Amino acid sequence: MIDQHQYSVTVCSLSNSNYFTEVDHQITGGSERQVKYVVDALLANQIPVQVLLTNSNNNVSNDIDHLSIKNLWSEKSNFIYKIFKLSLSLITSNRYIYLRGLSWVHLYVIFISKLLGRRVILAMTSDIQCVKSDSLYINLMRKLSLFLASTILSQTNKQKTLLNNNFHVNSSVYHNLISSKYLNKSYEIKKTFEYREIDALWIGTIEPRKGISYLIDLAKKFPDKKISIAGNGRTREKDFESEMMNQLNSLDNVSILGFVQPSLVGDLISSSKVLINTSPIIDKSVTKEGFPNVFLEAWLFGTPVVSLFHDPDDLLFNKDLGRICNDVESFYYSINELSEDDYMWNAISEKCETWIKSRDIYFDKVRNELKEILFFDD
Repeated sequence: MIDQHQYSVTVCSLSNSNYFTEVDHQITGGSERQVKYVVDALLANQIPVQVLLTNSNNNVSNDIDHLSIKNLWSEKSNFIYKIFKLSLSLITSNRYIYLRGLSWVHLYVIFISKLLGRRVILAMTSDIQCVKSDSLYINLMRKLSLFLASTILSQTNKQKTLLNNNFHVNSSVYHNLISSKYLNKSYEIKKTFEYREIDALWIGTIEPRKGISYLIDLAKKFPDKKISIAGNGRTREKDFESEMMNQLNSLDNVSILGFVQPSLVGDLISSSKVLINTSPIIDKSVTKEGFPNVFLEAWLFGTPVVSLFHDPDDLLFNKDLGRICNDVESFYYSINELSEDDYMWNAISEKCETWIKSRDIYFDKVRNELKEILFFDD
């Protein structure tokens, strides 16, 4: 058993946005969401947590017990200042360092932390980062980061295999978390099939690697189906976003909702019969996904997932939490079937709400499992 009073964690969230101080989360991704859930789970068990942030636009609050938050720099800070502030913070950091994803700045964090005798817990993000890149420099960064990390957490068994095959490192599989409290979910309340007016919901970033173009054919094939799209594009993909929006806006059965704040996404999902995922295979048999947050959010609200190509640890197939489709025709068929057959939908929906409790940090068992995997010493 882990004694929480013996442990403390420094969490590095060195991206352009975060879930601790920012009000507008339009540029905040799934990795930052998982950082928030990990921190909340540790705090619920009274484990001291320090969070290192960057580019925070709002004042940092430290009003929560056992939590300290430090903003290291702003966008205008120069490189030398950033290195100085980061190094100083690592010198005074806690024994355990937690970070997500591979990058050059994370490699620096890992290297300095190891020199200081810290235990570094590196959690993986996208499947893409688990395979070799065409760039020798990126491969070097990935190899060194994985070699130096004390503990590597892969999101799925597929990621574990990819890391072993490509970089010859071992990792522990730990599925992503969810917070019913953050998403205002009560297990006693559920919107039933007949009150879900959206037939198919798509949530994501509007970019080529998310496969949103499949929705155009879906809407044309089933003009009687109500399809809703939540999300926006990145600055570098504005031309692609404009092209997709022009085509989708011309379809009467498609609603473009734009960006929806994460804390409000539950209302949208609970009004939908199915959530759809269209991320295509990009390269080396991987998609941009890892273990998508939106899958967990759908299951939390009893919404089956219909996915084209991506099924994290075969949960859709083995646990019957929706449908995995390896071709477009079966994808369209499954969406049509689950949005019409209430008997089948109810059976799958119940399984979704049962399984998701194994990842919800509201439950003691989930938080205790997190402690065990984070604080395991070889």
